[in-house]
Amino acid sequence: MRNFKTICIASLWNPLLIIVFSLIRGFSLPLDPEIYFLLLPTLIAGLILYFAVLKIHNSGRKRTAKVLFVILAPITSLLSIIGGLFGPIGIILYSLVASVPAWAYWLVCKFMDTRKTQEKG
Repeated sequence: MRNFKTICIASLWNPLLIIVFSLIRGFSLPLDPEIYFLLLPTLIAGLILYFAVLKIHNSGRKRTAKVLFVILAPITSLLSIIGGLFGPIGIILYSLVASVPAWAYWLVCKFMDTRKTQEKG
């Protein structure tokens, strides 16, 4: 059950944030439910950032993970909107650019942690 909850949170935050940005910009919610299927590529785009932040969180840097998510989540959503001009692949690629800082931070921390353990051993 916990994995299902994690996957739901990981995949739904980006489409919901895009809808919130649309409401803030003055657009109303479309009544046609088929229009929401266009947000399916943003599910994948949200997973990329979420799992980077989750890895940082699981490595013991909980506050850093929260701060990175708060900073990078709106940027990812805005880049998803811009990437939508180029289709589903554009959405994923533009969102991937926004998650690069989180993945880079995780790699640097992992490198530093392994270096510390090697020096102790």
